[in-house]
Amino acid sequence: MTAQKVLPKKAYSISDAVKYIAGNYNINVSEHDLLEYIQNGELIASIYLDGRMNKIDSINRKNIPKNKELLLRNEEIFLQFSQSETNSKIKHLKEFESIRIDLKNIYFRLTVILDDRFYNDDYFSTNDNIKLYSGEIERFVNILFNGYFNLSREIFSPYNINELIEQGFIDEFSDITMSTGEDFYFHIPVCENRTELYLDDICILHNDLITFLELFSVIDKSYDQVEDINRLTSKLKEQESIIIEKDKKITELKSLSEKTLNPKTENSYLNIIAALLETTLENNVFGSQNKLIEHLSSNYQGYIGLSEANLRKQFAAAKQSLKNL
Repeated sequence: MTAQKVLPKKAYSISDAVKYIAGNYNINVSEHDLLEYIQNGELIASIYLDGRMNKIDSINRKNIPKNKELLLRNEEIFLQFSQSETNSKIKHLKEFESIRIDLKNIYFRLTVILDDRFYNDDYFSTNDNIKLYSGEIERFVNILFNGYFNLSREIFSPYNINELIEQGFIDEFSDITMSTGEDFYFHIPVCENRTELYLDDICILHNDLITFLELFSVIDKSYDQVEDINRLTSKLKEQESIIIEKDKKITELKSLSEKTLNPKTENSYLNIIAALLETTLENNVFGSQNKLIEHLSSNYQGYIGLSEANLRKQFAAAKQSLKNL
């Protein structure tokens, strides 16, 4: 009896990868075998993550419990990418004193918000290969990411595979890394943690699985892969068209939000800010404007427009607006 062929997907669980290899290439392989290949560095494993600059919010689209919180060392973030090869989008948002970088492909999305005080415009316009390191001076305002990220073989190394399968998880989560060669490299170090990485959440990307099979020359040459490849290509194009359509809607919404306020509306907003500021200070809620600014910039860190510098600028403009009445 001939085994049924399995349609390709963007990513497979380890058990689904076993079925894909068996069904499409008539090769007997077990989950134990694949984990050994991962442990030896011959097959790349990945994990789907959703997070931001200071922590990971979900693993494999499942929220992380508070007692297993997965924090990130945001002072050691490193990002390197080629603008031409990654089709990145970089925009200087001068009104918010920030630079926004958007990178995406079929496997992940990454948005980086930088403090523009640390970067000259010509750095991005004259260099194709961009290197960014957060350091300890808060160059990065925020990072948002979701998608598939590679797992280092080192996290599998300490384990006996039989014992690992019986346990069902790796004891600790490792640093986040995504690399597509010289064109893109992204690294966020994870704080010491007790967040288990369950084997059921680990996946293998289709491209990595095919690379693995080709590496060992185990692909059945009698099997015509063209149909599979065409089907996968068609599906990816369909998904990309959906993403493009959503991006257009997002761009339209952004263009509406970024339209310049007419002077009358802007003065109206400034007057409201000035009135609220005077009321707050008169009631001695914070004692002084400086303490109010410190409170807002500290408690709303990372929110666009609420940096200390921008608050001082807007408060000054608001006061001047009232004086001009």
